Amino acid sequence: MINEKKIKKYLELEEKVIEKKITKKKAGLKLGFSGSRPDQRLRYWVQKNIDDINYLRYEALKEIDYIQHEVAVLATMSSGKSTVINALLGEDLLPNQNEACTAKIFKIIDNDKLKEYKVNALYKKGQNRKINVIDLVALNNDNEVKEIIIEGDFKGIKNKQIDNILHQISLVDTPGPNNSLDSSHQEIAYELMKNKNTDYLLYVLNATQIGINDDKRILIDILDYQNKFNKNINVLFILNKIDQIDIEKEDIFEIISNTERYLKNIGFEEPKVIPISAYASKIFKFGLEGKLKTRREKNDFHFYYDLFERLKLSDLKPKKKKKAKKILIKNSEFCENEILKRLYSTGLIDLENELSSFLKNRIEKY
Repeated sequence: MINEKKIKKYLELEEKVIEKKITKKKAGLKLGFSGSRPDQRLRYWVQKNIDDINYLRYEALKEIDYIQHEVAVLATMSSGKSTVINALLGEDLLPNQNEACTAKIFKIIDNDKLKEYKVNALYKKGQNRKINVIDLVALNNDNEVKEIIIEGDFKGIKNKQIDNILHQISLVDTPGPNNSLDSSHQEIAYELMKNKNTDYLLYVLNATQIGINDDKRILIDILDYQNKFNKNINVLFILNKIDQIDIEKEDIFEIISNTERYLKNIGFEEPKVIPISAYASKIFKFGLEGKLKTRREKNDFHFYYDLFERLKLSDLKPKKKKKAKKILIKNSEFCENEILKRLYSTGLIDLENELSSFLKNRIEKY
């Protein structure tokens, strides 16, 4: 006989453990496993009742309605758009060579319950096929594929559940509209801007190329599309590749001010600009999670670790961990707290917080 009440309580506590609000030991105590090692007794109970737990978990999911709040990501080629998204994901999923990388619409859904990213390909003829992450590059170049859907946990952004409605962020990565080799890229990107389901637009600028004609043409088009089709869409500007500025010769904050002035002159009122180094933030995330694989990545980690001791793109600071790990990277030992401090300095956490605020504001309107 299913102990429905106890299992439902366990599922509630499981969420809190995942969010690190309580420990497994405390969850065990709350479920009545007193005495020594309540966490171990909880684990044995879960193993014994796993079929019933999974059944009730599935039934609970069927009762939930999912609302995805779409955030379109737009940029010219070589702005580092795919690197920005990969940094948010904490994985190298999107192709990011220095070319017109994204040839399809990539829809990336934040799902806190998934431990690994899963991928589906939607074909022009209507088929829907689950695929392996390693096939993404091939699918990106497949003319029969219409859209690629990726689902997984953006660890810096949390889903919000209100009653039986789960609110999620969905990043929509578009092909670079300035790719002269393929006019369909522009059509795909602009159709997305016209879509009433698009709630928010992230526009990625290359800090080393402010004012180029390609950017200006697209930014003017964004204003035009806002006025004609989607007046409620908000635009957030990401000033990427700040790490490529020579901080000994140029003033970073003057570059940010000049960017804001440039956007105002185009027609954006009070533009919000977040300066970031997407690549450095990704490297720091990989370092913390033991994902640095290549010699280049490990060399880059050392370079950016030194650079972001001096370069600070954010005033945010992480909470110090009392039991910080020592992380070995290329024969050198680094303190977890020091890496976190530099990750915060890249500006990525400001972007994650901005997306979390956007989600909260959208929920309030429902």
